Amino acid sequence: MLTAAQRGVACAQQEKVIKDLYAQAIGSQTKTLQGPELRDFMEQYVRQLPGHEERVVTNEEVMYVLKVADTLGTGEIGASELMKAVATWQSLLASQEMIDSRFELYDRDSTGTLSRLQVGELLKDLNGGVTVSADEVTNPAGLSILPLFSL
Repeated sequence: MLTAAQRGVACAQQEKVIKDLYAQAIGSQTKTLQGPELRDFMEQYVRQLPGHEERVVTNEEVMYVLKVADTLGTGEIGASELMKAVATWQSLLASQEMIDSRFELYDRDSTGTLSRLQVGELLKDLNGGVTVSADEVTNPAGLSILPLFSL
């Protein structure tokens, strides 16, 4: 188990890696990450994590991180939104195994996609058995989750 000092050092090292990757991704062109730059940043970040060296980032993952982390509503990730983008990406990566197993459970027809009904059932399962509204199935918190639920 790490001591508080060791955790602090590890956090500082991780923050430096993130800032270095951000600087590489934006280059001298701009101070923000847009579509291709955000994808490059996400791929460089994930590939430095053990077990993800060959990970390819999908368009849906880029769109999801952008929708969640773009708190300024500019359609891009600036320096002030960077840590939220990383936290969103880390959360999605950490949840991926669970999402994949649940996806397989609800993809009863083995099509590689979920219908709106299947997404509703999945969300109900994830919501502790409480049914979600049709709006939440198609537009939870302003995000379209349907692209994330396909193989």
